[in-house]
Amino acid sequence: MRKLFTRLLLTITALLCAVGAQAYDFEVDGIYYNVVSFPDLTCEVTYVDFVSPGTYSGEITVPSTVTYNGRTLDVVAVGQYAFMNSINLTNVILPESIKTIKETGFMNCIGLKSINLPSNLESIDHSAFAGCEGLSSIEIPSTLEEIAETAFNMCYSLSKLTIPQNIKSIGKLAFGYCGIKELIIEDSDDELELYEGTNSSAFYQCKVEHLYVGRDLTSWKALCNSSELLDVEFGPYVTEIGEEAFRGCAGLSNLFIPKNINKIYTYAFTNCHGVKNLHIEDGENVLKFNTSITHLNFFGGCEIEEFYLGRNVEWGDAFTLNSYLKEAVIGDMVTNIPSQLFSDCTGLETLTIGSSVQTIKKAFTGCTALSNLMVKTKVPPTFPEDPDFPSTAYLNCKVYVPIGTVATYMVSEYWQNFWTILEKDFNASLNDVKLEETIKFDGSNILNPCGQILYVYDTMGKLIYNGEGTTITLNSKGMYIIHSNQKTFKVIAK
Repeated sequence: MRKLFTRLLLTITALLCAVGAQAYDFEVDGIYYNVVSFPDLTCEVTYVDFVSPGTYSGEITVPSTVTYNGRTLDVVAVGQYAFMNSINLTNVILPESIKTIKETGFMNCIGLKSINLPSNLESIDHSAFAGCEGLSSIEIPSTLEEIAETAFNMCYSLSKLTIPQNIKSIGKLAFGYCGIKELIIEDSDDELELYEGTNSSAFYQCKVEHLYVGRDLTSWKALCNSSELLDVEFGPYVTEIGEEAFRGCAGLSNLFIPKNINKIYTYAFTNCHGVKNLHIEDGENVLKFNTSITHLNFFGGCEIEEFYLGRNVEWGDAFTLNSYLKEAVIGDMVTNIPSQLFSDCTGLETLTIGSSVQTIKKAFTGCTALSNLMVKTKVPPTFPEDPDFPSTAYLNCKVYVPIGTVATYMVSEYWQNFWTILEKDFNASLNDVKLEETIKFDGSNILNPCGQILYVYDTMGKLIYNGEGTTITLNSKGMYIIHSNQKTFKVIAK
């Protein structure tokens, strides 16, 4: 009903504006034109008259020049209302001479399936393609800098869209109600301005499933946060993730935060219930969680089972994981483990602490299931305050430390409370790590005869396979990480 009302409103508005518009100046080969400039000999495509709009049908090829009464004019624009309501129009071929598609130029051409946008196009005005519900694809030229409001509103069949790096702004409802499943925002170091408003954001009601963001955005809330989103990838020019960017995107299952992202804002991933794996890539810069609200969980509602932290973070007490967490790894570039990081992670069983960690704050309240603690630092990390390990951890958890350091750990504050401290060669060859009995690796294929659920990641933490296949082929050489049954294996494909 809302969509129908919006369509009617657009049509009525356009028709009211059309009252008093002049009829065409001349006609050649079934296409109607108005002169734009007599001195420059330029013209634009237009409609027949206000009484009988929507005259065009079938396939239309617009010429770059047209001759009338002995004079040749350049066709430089698609005029206002030119093809509006031409419901039988199927395909349009525009010449490179077209610089502008004016407002409502193709509005409500419901049968339009394809159109080329000229490579020299400079502007698409508001509602130019609004209601073109059969339009399945569009290639935005590199000369265009902005996409006006409602330009492609209600293009229900538009399933894949690439926003090129030259676009600087996208207006109100520009792609509202579109059927976009795959959205790619190309890499750029310039910020992209997205219109944000109640029920009128740039991508309002788009049900995007696959998303690539290659640049910073003025408003992340205007993007397309919906439960249909299955995966998101961030490009190298993205430096922050804005407020409420992916709030409620329950379909996300794996989340990879690259090293170029330096700030995450309030509620960015709140209620992303499907996120099972959170990987924060190794990096030298501190990752800041920006909020004015204390004790705010940025990943509240996420059911994270596996967590990798590859860099230092600044969040105060604003970030905690939860009882779903089973396994966590602190990377070798992290120097400090902040307060409350693993607070109430009652399901946490295995934790690896990287070789550079120096201090650990009160981070382990309620970690009653902790059974394996791998500490790769040769000098025992210190505790500025009680780390609050539960008694069960001191009694039952096995602590593995580098070879030759057991004696040091056994006399260090708080470490001495653990009943079992063992040494481990953390530099052992990765190929010496044995897989589970039912999982084999032949150098290029993962053999999974029992059909267990496997997660396979590359060294950047990007998920490359998730499923129950019996044979998974690793097509590229290098190291891979395999997760199965809460266990982690590393293999090298040759």
